[in-house]
Amino acid sequence: MPNPIQQLAKGRMCYTVPVIVFIDDVSGNVSKQWNKHHVVYASNANLPQEMIEKEFSVKFVSSSPHASPIELAKAVCDSINSAAQNGVEAWDCKYDKEVLLLPYGFFFGGNNPMQAEECSHNGLGCNLFCRTCKVGGTKAHKASEEGFLELFSVDSARQATGVWDSGLQSIIHTLIEMGKQLRKAQPDKSQASEDAIQKQLETELGVNIHMDTFTEILHTVLLGVVKYFWGQTVHIIEKAKSLALLEARMESLTVHGLNLPAFVPAYICHYRGGLIGKHFKSLAQVMPFLIHDLVPQDVLDGWNVIGELVVLLWHTSIEDREVYLACFILFYAFARSVTAKCAPSILITKPKFHFLVHLPAYICCFGPAILFLTERYESFNHVFWLSCIHSNRQSPSHNSCKTFAAQDAVKHVALDGFWYDAEKKTWRSAGQGV
Repeated sequence: MPNPIQQLAKGRMCYTVPVIVFIDDVSGNVSKQWNKHHVVYASNANLPQEMIEKEFSVKFVSSSPHASPIELAKAVCDSINSAAQNGVEAWDCKYDKEVLLLPYGFFFGGNNPMQAEECSHNGLGCNLFCRTCKVGGTKAHKASEEGFLELFSVDSARQATGVWDSGLQSIIHTLIEMGKQLRKAQPDKSQASEDAIQKQLETELGVNIHMDTFTEILHTVLLGVVKYFWGQTVHIIEKAKSLALLEARMESLTVHGLNLPAFVPAYICHYRGGLIGKHFKSLAQVMPFLIHDLVPQDVLDGWNVIGELVVLLWHTSIEDREVYLACFILFYAFARSVTAKCAPSILITKPKFHFLVHLPAYICCFGPAILFLTERYESFNHVFWLSCIHSNRQSPSHNSCKTFAAQDAVKHVALDGFWYDAEKKTWRSAGQGV
């Protein structure tokens, strides 16, 4: 039997296209007034790292002030599955011939609250706080020896099967009815097993959402682990009345060669409780040189380990995966050990320490953790805001879609892209004058 793709291709070269899907909630207003929209962006995971980080490579897919993230994700999955079944015809400008593209969903990006909502999970505040496994329990259980070991044991990582109703009763009822129909015994076949039903549901939905919402390092590491250590360090330095000394050392620091954004010590020290990701990424690289005689040795050891972790996680490529993962697991264990000495309670009260347990599995499946970064998509929100400003507000999501579709068409033509001319039945591109 010939391969179905071979029949679909009809002699053309086929390329698979992994699609990164990002879903977020964002305000449709540039002002502080909250006008909630759910937006969907996408990127081609085949692009080189230096290209995928650029705003140019982010594509707007959809937005809605009314549809929930699950409904948007379902529509995106249906579109990707349809394109994968039928193929997308395109022109290969390198080899000058027609090819067939077969897209598939690579993984779903987002911050931790959004990923929890996509998994129909109650989020970080519930007892079973992990969307990937069933670890957790009451505070007393997590504080016990058995519960604490479960938090950081890979063996306890089991796929979650429960759901939480976040206003998605219609979808849940649909799944229940689908399950009842599948479980119903037919005259010509016996009752289906639970494993067979699970496999069929995953096939129809097109994604295993619990395993395809990765540990995102911006919100988990920079706005998690690094932020916690920064808060404790600032508390110790303020108590010793050495904040002015810390600022003076920051001012005298030479940051050439560190590839840091604008490093403004006065801002960092004055707004020390309201820093963002870029500040924490800078601090993770320089803090050991600034506080070596201002904090206890355990806190200094913590910053040394954090610096090693940040360097590992921001690798753009991995030459030897086994060595890389061994180094990450080792430094992650060191980080837990130092944290247990400095502030043991946050290991059981802050779920983000547990999320790093799953990171090696995601790296094995998807590649370097920097690929999971959501900064490129969150910075693209500004482009979305501009499209909303010039909307007539009668149908904001429709206007945004029309605006981005027109912009993408102009960009494709201006960059010498090809399109199919149905009248002349040939592939065309813009002339040299364009």
